[in-house]
Amino acid sequence: MGPVPYYYERLSEPGPAPEEGIFDGLDVSLGGLFELTGEMPPAGATDILAGIAMHVHEAMTALKPSSPAAVVGHLTAGLDQTRALLNLLPSDSETAFMLRIKEQQFQHAITTAMGITLTATAQPPGTPAAVSFWQAPTTMGPVVRG
Repeated sequence: MGPVPYYYERLSEPGPAPEEGIFDGLDVSLGGLFELTGEMPPAGATDILAGIAMHVHEAMTALKPSSPAAVVGHLTAGLDQTRALLNLLPSDSETAFMLRIKEQQFQHAITTAMGITLTATAQPPGTPAAVSFWQAPTTMGPVVRG
């Protein structure tokens, strides 16, 4: 499959200055989320969005390469507020969809800052425990329909 061109159609009249990019004139900040989606914010939603943006800013300010875990408190507070706002929204709204992406971003940032990595392995029942870290794990046979 070759290149697939995408075309954009202007939905309003151009402004007085030429556009620099595709996002010119759009508020793509967290505070502009409801304006971007065209949905009515529930009571208190704009304050919660401002709090989320504040925690993101504080995390970015506190980030130091020598101690990435210092931002975890700010990130978890932002995650809590994101989930609180998600509870106020209908699950099928466009704003909820975008906030679920923000929730995943917070979770990824928290696990990265804490240095957490998980690896899942499957072993047959009755496999003896590994004697050393360097011992190769027992592998399972091929999956056969049965």
